[in-house]
Amino acid sequence: MQRLGGFLITKLKQLHSRSLAQCISEQGIDAFSGEQGKILFILWQKDKELASETGLAKNTITVMLEKMEKNDLIRRITDENDKRKSLVILTDYAKSLKKCSDKISDEMTKKMYRGFSEEE
Repeated sequence: MQRLGGFLITKLKQLHSRSLAQCISEQGIDAFSGEQGKILFILWQKDKELASETGLAKNTITVMLEKMEKNDLIRRITDENDKRKSLVILTDYAKSLKKCSDKISDEMTKKMYRGFSEEE
């Protein structure tokens, strides 16, 4: 028996990423990518530690936050209680994209689970 599990999971991730990019493009959003959407999703929910919640490395998050700041999605400010930390604040523009992002999320859920029953 061949072990294709890892290959198939990788392929599924690639297909998911492509489909997500297409959905974001169809909604006319060019301010963020699917990966940056993870960060926005966490911030839309509530304040949390981004690295642990997204599963992304801190250096990856730093680069993404720089791009997101340039695209007017976030602002970073120094934490008054701990100068070593930065607080990431959503801009009004980012807040306005939440409904559109929710629509994309719903579309992706339908695509990814098409043909599956609730039990499956």
